[in-house]
Amino acid sequence: ATSLSSASAGDIVYISPGDYRGTFTLSVSGSVGNVIQFIGDPLASQAIGGIAAGVVRITNYLADNVNPTDAALFTAVSRSYWSFTGVYFEGFKGANTAAHTLTTCSNFSYNNCAFINVRSYALSITTTAGVAINASFTKCIFQAVSFATNVNCPNHSGDYNINLSYTDCTANTTLVYLNTSNANTNANGITVFNCFTTTKEGVQVYSTNTTHFT
Repeated sequence: ATSLSSASAGDIVYISPGDYRGTFTLSVSGSVGNVIQFIGDPLASQAIGGIAAGVVRITNYLADNVNPTDAALFTAVSRSYWSFTGVYFEGFKGANTAAHTLTTCSNFSYNNCAFINVRSYALSITTTAGVAINASFTKCIFQAVSFATNVNCPNHSGDYNINLSYTDCTANTTLVYLNTSNANTNANGITVFNCFTTTKEGVQVYSTNTTHFT
């Protein structure tokens, strides 16, 4: 948890196998060409003494045999140029809210990660009107009661491209839901390649923007 507030641009942070319990906030940013990388190490390849291979699990279940904390597992506000690889995010958050919440963040990526929320959205993304997210999800798994990713993009004076992509991902629900307060938005620009969902509504886009296609 300390690295989420102390890492610097260009740092690589390896996360050893184990259960990391609580609620977590990312409060650092990288820079162009100097992304902060948070890399789960399930094989314990960094050879830290006494660490065995296992899942890198970040969870707000304070114990496996008691009810979890009804709180956002992971939050980030206005952070950019960072990535997570090989992490299992297991959250518990109430109806119409997300276990994993990213607000006005940009230029980030998730690779080989899992996002779990047994009550609502797995992940929520909110952007500033007219500003691109420039984010990607690659080989990620989403399991949620509601949408896998709920993307909120405010209207702007003109159409804009959010530049959000999903590649080789799976979801047990709608992979991406793009809207603004249940009305049309003039944001658009989602790319979905080689993904699998178990619902007929794999992607829901409510956008008037035909300049930047999904």
